[in-house]
Amino acid sequence: MAAAIIARWEVTANLEAKNLLTASDGLNARIKTNWSDAKCHREYPVALLQENGNIVSGFIDLLLDSPDGFVIIDQKSFPGSREYAAKKAATFAGQLGSVRRGGKNSNRKER
Repeated sequence: MAAAIIARWEVTANLEAKNLLTASDGLNARIKTNWSDAKCHREYPVALLQENGNIVSGFIDLLLDSPDGFVIIDQKSFPGSREYAAKKAATFAGQLGSVRRGGKNSNRKER
């Protein structure tokens, strides 16, 4: 399955199946350790009505619904160096802020 995913996304030159499996196993272990009682929702749709009337919508890669609150895991990837990755990550601040504001509008505890 990992090899098929890598081929479908056309990243065979950059990623080996064993590395994808290692990353997946690591994520699953962390979820089990920290949020064992959480329900997992993949590609969870979200929408936020902003004060100016605009609607921001999208999908959260993985939403964990635990008794203590929501945990959002949203993967970002792009080619480049670690320095470039740090700069690129900052461009997602608006998206993360919208998700956080939307979460505050729910009746769940923020983590």
